Amino acid sequence: MGEPFRITKVDAERELMSSPVKFAELVGESRLIFRIKNSDAVADKKDNRVEIESFFTGLHCFILPSQIDILKRKTSWFFNSVSLSQTEKLDDFGTWSRRDDFYEFDSLNLEDNRTLRRLSEACHENYNTLKGKSSKKEITVLSAKIGTVLIYIPHTDTMSAEYVKTLDNGCHEAIDHILEESEAFFANAADVSVKPLNLHIVRNMLDKLYCKDHLRIVGTSVEFNYQMEKSSASMETKAKLIFPNLDVIEYLTPESNPREPQNCHVSLIDFSNYENSDHEPQLKMIFSSPAGGEGSRAYVYVGKCRCELDLSIIDRIADLFEVRPFFDLPSYQRSRLDSIVREDPLQLRDDLFNVPISIEQHSRFMIVL
Repeated sequence: MGEPFRITKVDAERELMSSPVKFAELVGESRLIFRIKNSDAVADKKDNRVEIESFFTGLHCFILPSQIDILKRKTSWFFNSVSLSQTEKLDDFGTWSRRDDFYEFDSLNLEDNRTLRRLSEACHENYNTLKGKSSKKEITVLSAKIGTVLIYIPHTDTMSAEYVKTLDNGCHEAIDHILEESEAFFANAADVSVKPLNLHIVRNMLDKLYCKDHLRIVGTSVEFNYQMEKSSASMETKAKLIFPNLDVIEYLTPESNPREPQNCHVSLIDFSNYENSDHEPQLKMIFSSPAGGEGSRAYVYVGKCRCELDLSIIDRIADLFEVRPFFDLPSYQRSRLDSIVREDPLQLRDDLFNVPISIEQHSRFMIVL
């Protein structure tokens, strides 16, 4: 007799070795609904369709400018990798000039086994569908409804090259600061609810989540829709982001706003002084990429609001406009490579490759406001 079967309790609070930095979190209840229609076995003229509908109670986001840049790179890589299938060219098969590149086998005459050949033909006919080659489009629809969206973007980019140079331990100390602020933010925001409170109370309540200079975006009943239509010849995408209720402010500490130290909220887009009797969304953004490849377009619709921007904000959010993360520095990339594949010291000058090479890529993109 062997040993009896035992159930081992697994520790539910395991941590990853890499200590990842959390920048977004879905809170509350979540629900996903999948609808798939992709059968070619019936005579149906409708296109193949995949629908994913999701509902979330809230989305909390604490993200640095460098992390936004990382998301932009990953998103760009993803959409560039999703390309239409291209016809194979003769160059794709390479050039074979020697007979040794192939293995030689003895030939086998299948005509001798007539019984097996008739059985194979009968089985092949059973797999024929009612339609020939399918010319249907493949449509993918994603929709998400989020009850509350909180987005905090700190003015100081802890991952920037300039900030890392001011620290004694460099990027390691910067990551520790990011982890500390991120964990504190999400722990304090876990039980936050902005309904049904007025705007003044909500702003004062949300100040406790992060007490340093930052940009804050608060939205309720947010909707996101994405649709992609793909055929054998083209692909078309459409995306829509709707904010029925929106509040965009800049939070400043008294040290950063000496003229009005008692006023820590600077309204960048203020909708509070205007009534919305038609219940139109306060902000709507539409992105479309036509099938013909004529260029992408973005439409931004803004409701009645008051917008008063101080030019000094450009200096305060300079890290957001000009992102320079520390991991893009040639010295950092070279040091990581050396720690993996090189043991002997470098024989070249340290500043030989410190000049980055930028390649300009022109793309057609139009924004309509």
